[in-house]
Order: sequence, then structure tokens, then C-alpha cells
Amino acid sequence: PSREVASIKWQGESLDNPEGPATQAAPVQNGMYTLEVSDIYGCLATDSLAVTIRQNYADRIYTPNVFSPNGDGNNETFVLQAQPATVRSVRSLRVLSRWGAVAYECRDCGWQSGGVGWNGDVGDQPAKPGVYIWVAEVEFVDGMTQTFRGDVTLLR
Repeated sequence: PSREVASIKWQGESLDNPEGPATQAAPVQNGMYTLEVSDIYGCLATDSLAVTIRQNYADRIYTPNVFSPNGDGNNETFVLQAQPATVRSVRSLRVLSRWGAVAYECRDCGWQSGGVGWNGDVGDQPAKPGVYIWVAEVEFVDGMTQTFRGDVTLLR
């Protein structure tokens, strides 16, 4: 407003600055956000915004379909990646050969900003080039868990 603002109040889930002119939120469920502004004369203005959280988790996870752990510094690791601030943890990640042998397994992997992944070794030996199947159980920040599957080609 053209007059001096006396107070600003935001209401809603997970606000980082509920009494400032700008705030950020990271909601994990549907909700309503309300802004109330008053000026030095007591005039009040309010507005609300309904937020709907998408429950489609498939677009939050990304995995490459090819990697090449050959020491050239490019695509060295098969990494499960996610959109920022969406994953709480990777409960498990398994990579299997086409014959079903476990090439890599991680349980309670946690989550790092760079992702969770396989370096292309089986034990202490480089895995053979080929197509591998992967299965991951991912827990999201809203508490939902989903299993993802796919394949990845290892090139040397």
C-alpha cells in the first residue's frame, strides 16, 4: 500500500518468516495459506491461497539409463537422484544382473544431496559391461514410500 504497513502476518504450515514481507514454505500436505496486512490507520487486507500437493512421485526421481565407470570423470556412478527437498531416505537400492545375481545392495542408504548409487563394482572387481536391473524403495518427506524399478546399461 501507499501508506506505512503496521503489521504483516502469514498463516500456514512450515513458514520460515510468518511476520515478514516475504516468506517461504515447504508443505508436505494440502493446506491453506493466508496473508493479513494492516496499515498504520488500522485498514486491513487479507488474501488466501489453497495449496495442493501432487502425489505423483514418479516425476520426483531421476536415474540415468547408462553410466560408464571408466575413470574419465563422466558418468562414473549410477546414481538415484531426486528433486530438491523431496526425499527423506532411500530405504533400499538393489542392482541385479540379468541373471538375478546381486551386483550392488544398499539398505537404509539415507539420502545425500548428490544421490545414492553404485560405482560399477561387484565386490572389489569391476562389473562386466551389460544391462542391469535396479529396484529402489524411496521414502519421501511427506512419509509416503514408493518402489521404483528400471534398467541401466554399464559401459566400460
